[in-house]
Amino acid sequence: MRHRPQIPRVLWPCEHEDAEWLHEVHCANCQTCGLENRIMRHDLEQFVVDVLAHYKVSPEEGAIVARGLVAADLRGIASHGVARLGRYLIGIQKGYIRPGIEFVVTDAPPAIASIDARDGLGQVVSERAMELAMEKAREGSPS
Repeated sequence: MRHRPQIPRVLWPCEHEDAEWLHEVHCANCQTCGLENRIMRHDLEQFVVDVLAHYKVSPEEGAIVARGLVAADLRGIASHGVARLGRYLIGIQKGYIRPGIEFVVTDAPPAIASIDARDGLGQVVSERAMELAMEKAREGSPS
């Protein structure tokens, strides 16, 4: 019997495209073969964005979360990769993660600020915090 991977053919890129592969999981329905299913980075990121959109997460926030989750997988940190997506969806459903929330920024001395994420998505507030840190560094550096 010929093996039939469980990932749709549309997600199989050509080997010569020199793209990054990840999520090399064994076929769940085939306990005997060693063939691995792989998916390209962009396709996995888009999958995460699409799933989050179903839960009313904006495309912008979804893209930030997707980049973070897929980057963790690419670095070999699966515990903080796409496997975490289910946990986020439960948090959104139960209301302890709130997408689209307006963060509260409290400025302190020139090089410091405090951000209350108000239960927003961690990757989104982290990106905003880094942008704010870079702005403050530019403002505080001598001309």
